[in-house]
Amino acid sequence: PAFIFINKMDQSGTDREKLIKELKSQLSDGCIEFGQAVAEDFDEQIAMCDDKLLEAYLEKGHIEIPLIIEAIRNRRLFPCYFGAALKLDGVDQLMKGIVQYADVPSYPEEFGARVFKISRDEQGNRLTHMKITGGRLRVRDTITNGSWEEKVNQIRIYTGQKFEAVNEAAAGSVCAVTGLSLTKPGECFGVEKSSHTPVLEPVLSYKIILPEGCDPRMILPKLRQIEEEEPELHIVWNEQLQEIQARIMGEVQTEILQSLILKRFGIPVSFGSGKIIYKETITNVVEGVGHFEPL
Repeated sequence: PAFIFINKMDQSGTDREKLIKELKSQLSDGCIEFGQAVAEDFDEQIAMCDDKLLEAYLEKGHIEIPLIIEAIRNRRLFPCYFGAALKLDGVDQLMKGIVQYADVPSYPEEFGARVFKISRDEQGNRLTHMKITGGRLRVRDTITNGSWEEKVNQIRIYTGQKFEAVNEAAAGSVCAVTGLSLTKPGECFGVEKSSHTPVLEPVLSYKIILPEGCDPRMILPKLRQIEEEEPELHIVWNEQLQEIQARIMGEVQTEILQSLILKRFGIPVSFGSGKIIYKETITNVVEGVGHFEPL
């Protein structure tokens, strides 16, 4: 289910009706305003999103909340709220809407989890951020993806930069786990099934220019840490040229990476000019004929 909050409505020139039309044309006809200015034809608009809702509306003249909740859960309906977050305008309506229209999911008894981020704390401990989607995760539990097994050392529940260490995390919880060194963003465990989400492939390759006297083989493992945390970044070691290359989307990423390396490891790096990553493929059917004599 998805709830949409349209921010910055305190800016001059904003037009609710125009924005709703854009949401409907670019995202879905199921984008309906649920906030303060609910239209008189609110039920009628909802009815047009789904046959089941239309039948209910024609029969009773209105649509009951359980049917609206079901439509939101099945992604037939997308509640839209307008406001200005900085001034807390519309935020209260959004929160009330989530309470009223969001259906609390039921989770399976068997353990399941999905990794969404890798990071490191101030002490350099590797953190695997995951949502528990089934059962429970306990400290010292073993997690496996079929090719490796590792034990959970600590389970942390974060609030901003602070965290509380807990003995277990129940289904529905979002937590950070230490002790796992091989996990990747997007990876799933237990009963949770992997989803084939599209991944952006880098189009440019940049040579990472290190300061004089800095051994590229020494900094390579450090860059691998950043690569783990940023899935769109690819670090490549060119054995022939004895240099490290970063495969990324463009110049903006080089600036971010440069700042990140300096902040994290205290190493001032620069980048060479970007080169396009070319790929070759067969474009047509070809038949080859040859003769081989085993002399």
